[in-house]
Amino acid sequence: MKKYSIGIDMGGTNTKIALVGSGGRILEKRQFLTKSCKNKDILIKTIADNINCFKARGIAGVGIGVPGLVDSKNGIVHYLTNIAGWKDVNLKKELKARTGIGKIFVDNDVNLMALAEARYGAGRRVKSLFCVTLGTGVGGGIVINGEVYRGNTQSAGEVGHIVLDASGPKCNCGGRGCVEAYVGNNHIIKKFGVTPQELTKLAKQGNMRAKNIWKETAEYLGRGLVMVVNVFDPEVIIIGGGVSGAGEFILKPLREYIRKHALSVPAEKVRIVRAKLGNDAGVIGAAELVR
Repeated sequence: MKKYSIGIDMGGTNTKIALVGSGGRILEKRQFLTKSCKNKDILIKTIADNINCFKARGIAGVGIGVPGLVDSKNGIVHYLTNIAGWKDVNLKKELKARTGIGKIFVDNDVNLMALAEARYGAGRRVKSLFCVTLGTGVGGGIVINGEVYRGNTQSAGEVGHIVLDASGPKCNCGGRGCVEAYVGNNHIIKKFGVTPQELTKLAKQGNMRAKNIWKETAEYLGRGLVMVVNVFDPEVIIIGGGVSGAGEFILKPLREYIRKHALSVPAEKVRIVRAKLGNDAGVIGAAELVR
């Protein structure tokens, strides 16, 4: 019996590949720099080579999480920023041909982070959750009764592109005033001249300006999540990604903003917590697609 799955998390900086057993247990993990692959063919070959290194262990299948818009039914990744020539690539078909593995699944990376947290992390024993990841971009994933909800066009959960101000700063999506344009890493660095990690360090040292910057960031994020609470009414909102490293400096004002501005009953009931699985959530969630 083939009892292991391979989970792959294709990030903008690193691509992680893990051999995953039952219960989300990681047995072995490797990674490479995504940007070291100059075009799509090199990237696909590098992923396939890493998969093939695990084949002798008895692989039931492969799950892959990618940033951006994905047709999970057909395994098509519509685009990948920073990878030359990537447009509407059938990643499922390409990897099947290069590895001979029949069961290959592809999905959005934040959906898979949400799935991992639902089954093994901060969302265990919860019927409905919304997971948001804060990093260079801002993404969201929805899990209902243990399964990812993708929506009609598989675009559900894109909280980063809720428009707060149509005349606001330009967003990576081409629009203006999206949540992502106010709370992503790039915005923090550009506006305040420090990385989120440096900002958190200053806040821990008692720097009031740093604390106020996190409060402002939390309120912009809160404006998007108020809409999530009012429309979706989740039991839990899970905050992950690099910016979540600010911990209570962002979580406390975020909770306060939502309790003040969302509808009173869901605002009082929803729990807002930090993700538990850290950088492993992507590969664990990807492996879960096989089960």
